[in-house]
Amino acid sequence: METLITFIYGILTCGIVGAVVYGIYQIREVVEDSDNLEDELSDLQSKYNVLERELNSKLDVVSDKIIAVDNKLDKMYQQASDEMGERLEEIEEDINSIEDDLNKLQIKE
Repeated sequence: METLITFIYGILTCGIVGAVVYGIYQIREVVEDSDNLEDELSDLQSKYNVLERELNSKLDVVSDKIIAVDNKLDKMYQQASDEMGERLEEIEEDINSIEDDLNKLQIKE
């Protein structure tokens, strides 16, 4: 009977030791996976930072081009407006000249 109890305690002890060894093995795997994830996260953060800098650089270029186009449009609008104003003044002068000529003709009649 004592040998049976000792045998059962031996088996339980082996089971406990096996469980502890398995637990240590699992903890090592978790720690290793955690380290791998930290490395991957660091790599992804680096890639994200590079992409963010590239995006900001491209946004600056696009913004500068939009400003340049806006300035060109303003200049073209101002030129067109000036030309239209000059042309309207010429038309007004022509109309006044025609009205003067008509008035002269009416006076002669």
